[in-house]
Amino acid sequence: MNSHQLTNPDDIKNFVMGGKAYFTLVSAATGTRFTYRSFVARDTPTRFFVGAMVGSDNNTAYSYLGVLEDAATGINVRLTAKSKFDASETRVKALEYFIRNINSKVLPTNLEFWHEGRCGCCGRRLTVPASIESGIGPECARKRAVDKQPMLV
Repeated sequence: MNSHQLTNPDDIKNFVMGGKAYFTLVSAATGTRFTYRSFVARDTPTRFFVGAMVGSDNNTAYSYLGVLEDAATGINVRLTAKSKFDASETRVKALEYFIRNINSKVLPTNLEFWHEGRCGCCGRRLTVPASIESGIGPECARKRAVDKQPMLV
């Protein structure tokens, strides 16, 4: 797996809320890492389901964590009745910490954000250097522009 680090909070938010994103948060202080996947709900384009990786298979070893909702005030993390984690779980706290900072348009120096080289919208492999830097492929970026869908910022 080729991992790519994103450091721009707007690019990170666009990636996570793109529609089909796999990403890893790494503590620069401890090296602890958690991998998540988010995908858009079919009925509501501002709601995304998020899972946390719990096993070694990075394609299938995810458990349902909850919902990310894109609201006027920023992204909200919400656990639901079907969440496999409770609010005290480290994976949940790490995601909440990350989201709070992204909502403030800040990526703390003690937190690294990595994507696996696939578009955060469609999941296709990224090959264009500018797309790897932003995490969104050129076709998805063009489609958003044509559809007049603003990038989430």
